[in-house]
Amino acid sequence: MREKLLAVCDKDERYLQGMQEYFQRKGTADFQIVTFTALEQVISYSQNKPIEILLIGENAYAEEAENVRAGKIYLLSENGHNVNAEYPVITKFQSMAGIFAQIMEEYAQDISCSGASVRNRKRTKLVSFYSPDRADAQTATALAAGQMLSNAGSKTLYLNLRAFAGFEELLHTEFEADVTDYFYFVLQYADKALYKLESMRKTLGELHYLPPALDYADLLQITEQQWEQAIDVLLDSGHYEVILLDLSEICQGFYSLLARSDKIVFLQGDSRQSQAMKMQYQKLLEARGAVKITDKTCYSTLPENWEKECCNYERLAATRLGELMKRELWDIKDKGAANGEI
Repeated sequence: MREKLLAVCDKDERYLQGMQEYFQRKGTADFQIVTFTALEQVISYSQNKPIEILLIGENAYAEEAENVRAGKIYLLSENGHNVNAEYPVITKFQSMAGIFAQIMEEYAQDISCSGASVRNRKRTKLVSFYSPDRADAQTATALAAGQMLSNAGSKTLYLNLRAFAGFEELLHTEFEADVTDYFYFVLQYADKALYKLESMRKTLGELHYLPPALDYADLLQITEQQWEQAIDVLLDSGHYEVILLDLSEICQGFYSLLARSDKIVFLQGDSRQSQAMKMQYQKLLEARGAVKITDKTCYSTLPENWEKECCNYERLAATRLGELMKRELWDIKDKGAANGEI
């Protein structure tokens, strides 16, 4: 896969160093970052190696920027002033994550920009979490699994497909877009799905996630075929090693998503009600002839008083839920699977 070039030109060397270190540590979709302190350097470099995106600071900008062989040019503005109305403006003094998200959003929406290259990597693994009566524990367990895997070096994406996730309240934040916006974008522009994802994704430690649906009615509108198409795009991109689905029955592709999973984590309780719901689930799968789903389901019993350890959603891997998922998902990560290390 040939990486595209993202060039940054600014006279502030410390700023460039910080940006390069951040992008190298966090990754930049299918872009390779190169930095310059003078516009003349960029012009010369681009004659031999065309640049896909040029990010140029106000302090380095000149009219000669039009001589750079670049697909897109963005201005790094220090005070909101646009020195050339022809180029989109990116606010310079914000988080590096914010800068990259803004670039990727602009790039994804621009019909003239090319799509992402498919990575030649091992197949992405899909793990689903589902429990008919342990709804609160289901999300905490899925997040614990995601943090455990990502902390161990497996690039992991968590997707919450439940009606009421409550993330804005739990994480003390607000979301402008959610997972359904991503899926609808993918259905129209599959080749740019990676850029849209990079513009939207959030993090809990090293774990990546997309904001859950703000209105569950949006989830209801996605058909089974559309779910399959959108998940295919994610799995085929090779951008993640593991994708975790926090599932609910409101997804029209519920059984299809379970069937496509490499593993299904089913949380169970000891109560009579919990066991009865588990039996109904098993009978329903048997009636549907869903042997593959049955074979891939592992039934996990929650630790007693698990919720007392799960007040901080950013440190769930260190709880007993994290330890439980380490035992259940030891085979999801190839490296270290033989001795149970994840």
